[in-house]
Amino acid sequence: MGAGSNGGGQGPQVAETTVASARVLDVLEPGSTTGVGSLPHRDAAQAVDFAFDAYDLPAIPSLPSRSPAESAIAQAVVGAAGVTLGQYGTIAVDVDRLDPNAPVDTDLQRDNFVGFRTFLEAAANRRYDGPIKWQFVGPISVGVALRRAGASPDLAFAVSVQAVSGHLRALSAAVSRALPNSRQLVVLDEVLAQCAGADRHHDVIERAASGILESFEVAERRRSHGKAPVGCDRFVPRGRRSGGEWEAGTLALVLDG
Repeated sequence: MGAGSNGGGQGPQVAETTVASARVLDVLEPGSTTGVGSLPHRDAAQAVDFAFDAYDLPAIPSLPSRSPAESAIAQAVVGAAGVTLGQYGTIAVDVDRLDPNAPVDTDLQRDNFVGFRTFLEAAANRRYDGPIKWQFVGPISVGVALRRAGASPDLAFAVSVQAVSGHLRALSAAVSRALPNSRQLVVLDEVLAQCAGADRHHDVIERAASGILESFEVAERRRSHGKAPVGCDRFVPRGRRSGGEWEAGTLALVLDG
């Protein structure tokens, strides 16, 4: 998979396709470029122009340098019960109010999704109808973050699945409404899977990882009137517990519009 900037302003790199399946390569052709991670831009319009001009496969940017609200964890937990957004994009977690059964509110008008909504507006103005790539933090990393906030393992990873799957469903639907002819390459990135503590709760984590895919696929079937537009491909054969530790991993979902 190609790489753009991860907060450091790097340029596009050649895609690594040796372990990607044909399903992913239908969207990301061998030797093509796309973005991985956030961009360092503070101006959303400039970031979107970069995403279209620098990559073969345009990638929806997140812009944590513009606002901490666009950091990976903040995007994942905003709108969940027990989570509040501070004045400068920071988040606060009230563990006693966390509820894995409560709905998650994905509001694209929030400061957390400025890069996302600016990209969709620009794509529509450009009359772009090709494939796009976007990414979201995975349930293991969100669970680790909630554990750090004081939640128990069962509660942390249950809320994580609810939050990540809820946002994934809402964001993919928003893309489909704005760009109905565009295929979506959605990458779930486990940025905190190697952090201390993740390996001690591998059974809970395994349920979280399987639950996120099951929840997302069921929702997509309903939205597609019984069809299954979701193809799941593991870019990197990691993200599983190996040798007593969890390794960082990436999971790719391909949505057919």
